[in-house]
Amino acid sequence: KLCTWVGEMYLELHNATYTTQGEIKLCTWVGEMYLELHNATYTTQGEIKKYNRVGEFLLRDAETAAALACVFGQADYPSDELLRIWKLFLLNQFHDVLPGTSIEPAHDLAKKYYKDVHQSAKTIFSSSLEALLKSLPASAAAPAVAIFNPFSWAREEVCAVPEDVTLPDATRVQQSSTGRRLAFVQAPSLGIVAGQDMFSDVASTVSVTEDEATGMCRLVNDFVQVDVDRRSGQLTSLIILKSGRESIPDGQTGNRLVIFDDVPLFWDAWDVMPYHLETREVLTDITDFRVVERGPLRVGVQFKLKISDKSSLVQTVSLSCNEEFVRFHNEVEWNENRRFLKVEFPTDISSMEAAYEMQFGHVRRPTHANTSWDVAKFEVCGHKWCDYSEYDFGVAVLSDCKYGYCVRNRVVRLSLLRAPKAPDAHSDMGHHEFSYALFPHQGTFQSAGVVRQSYNFSHPLTVTPTTGQKTTAKQTGNSWLQCDNPAIVLEAVKKPEDTASSPALVLRFYEAFGGHASGVVHFDLAPLRVSSAKLCNILEEEEEADSSSGALSIVDQSIMLQLKPFQVATVLVHLATAP
Repeated sequence: KLCTWVGEMYLELHNATYTTQGEIKLCTWVGEMYLELHNATYTTQGEIKKYNRVGEFLLRDAETAAALACVFGQADYPSDELLRIWKLFLLNQFHDVLPGTSIEPAHDLAKKYYKDVHQSAKTIFSSSLEALLKSLPASAAAPAVAIFNPFSWAREEVCAVPEDVTLPDATRVQQSSTGRRLAFVQAPSLGIVAGQDMFSDVASTVSVTEDEATGMCRLVNDFVQVDVDRRSGQLTSLIILKSGRESIPDGQTGNRLVIFDDVPLFWDAWDVMPYHLETREVLTDITDFRVVERGPLRVGVQFKLKISDKSSLVQTVSLSCNEEFVRFHNEVEWNENRRFLKVEFPTDISSMEAAYEMQFGHVRRPTHANTSWDVAKFEVCGHKWCDYSEYDFGVAVLSDCKYGYCVRNRVVRLSLLRAPKAPDAHSDMGHHEFSYALFPHQGTFQSAGVVRQSYNFSHPLTVTPTTGQKTTAKQTGNSWLQCDNPAIVLEAVKKPEDTASSPALVLRFYEAFGGHASGVVHFDLAPLRVSSAKLCNILEEEEEADSSSGALSIVDQSIMLQLKPFQVATVLVHLATAP
């Protein structure tokens, strides 16, 4: 009876919604339905949010590596354990854990669950990586280290390398400020690289100079020039060298750390009120400013900032030889009472809107306060990036675990830490470590590569020790998938839930730029080949073949994807042994 009643209810709802010609009878809402409450939840319980961001990428690594190792016949797919930790991870995304509005025992239990998920995902990834190494061409000796890149684009980064691994003679190295050995590495698109092939010579340069007379410290690479004031730790200049465009307005400074009184009317952990902006205080009491890295791969300066008698921050401002953005790494001892820490980047950009990343795309929000609806957006949500651009120029703020943003009066603001006292009296107290970056760019955020850079920033390459010998014997890498359109992002790789369809892979793509996108996805899975590729729904049920969906043509082990703005497409790929 219940099924019959539910079916009749939906049929009645359908008939009330659509005419016989298929037109919608009801009023429709276009755009974001913004809740004008609870916008402090983007920042409350920063440790929980960092566990979540890190866990998202650890699970992605584990699932992708395990699926590939399975289809290559090198390991069994740990479906039961992946299901267990996915359920545990998603449990913590339920209200009120991820928003940070639970009681203290619930947060303590959530952190225990996160640690379980992280450890299990790392174990699955480690064993899958060892299995995948067996699929690489044979070398004189097993590699000591390997790099796995889960993204659908090739990458080059400055990365820490274990001290006991012998590097090729021509490799440029340096010691980091924390004593770790750095080298320049490369990794192919959705692939693995091991041995000598991971180390790349870098043509880019980077330098740091100090001017005692002006109190400035200048960081320069081939892309940007950054001036840091030794007296405040703030940026006085950030220039794109190719165009000469200055990102910091005359008389202003960037990377301004500011603090606010944060006493909401009702719900401490949930709300932040607009009147908190009237209590703004710029923090400038810095000590121990010094150069901590001098190249040749990365340069950096560090200082300590006094927040209050109970709280302090140590920040490292760094510039890598190959990056177009300035990185700010923070270690904070936070013991405040109803206070809100943020960072500001003033600009001279003129635009009515700013873009904020969300799941599978982005949303644009006003940068003005013309109406009451606009006024309420003084604290909004974004995932890995926020971009504020005018014609042919903009700045993006990248974050590795922060979600509260605001662009107002030409100032881009990122929320860092809160100190609510209910329902968790010890919310956010203690040690925090996080990073953000400022990325000035020509063109739009799409053409500048903000989407890919944000992924790289949140999930940097890691040189992973293996069970092989401590050698740098020649060892080639594999790139199993490439996509020629940066608007199309590969978000997930997994085994089908229907294990009878093995060997097969489920690939989930989305369109990230907000437009129609066509892209060629090429597979290089030797000794396997793609025998069929079909679009399917989220339940991995194949769609009926027609002109726009269903079976995809395979030409030279490549398929063509055609996506609408922000479309999510799931592709079921069947594999067979190459003849």
